[in-house]
Amino acid sequence: MRWIAVRLDVICVSFGIATAAMAIGLRNNSFVSNEILIFSLTIVTDVIVMFSVSIRFYIELSTLLVSS
Repeated sequence: MRWIAVRLDVICVSFGIATAAMAIGLRNNSFVSNEILIFSLTIVTDVIVMFSVSIRFYIELSTLLVSS
């Protein structure tokens, strides 16, 4: 289970890095406002943190249920 969590964390981090690179690339673009880019970075970081925490809680719950 922990290997799955590590792989999913790697996917989330790579998605966050791709979003940050896109935000840096589009910051001087007139089609996308800076507020939208900042908002997207904020949402992506929040989703990454919540996803990681939920996977860890699921693994811990699974471990506790197996031990009981």
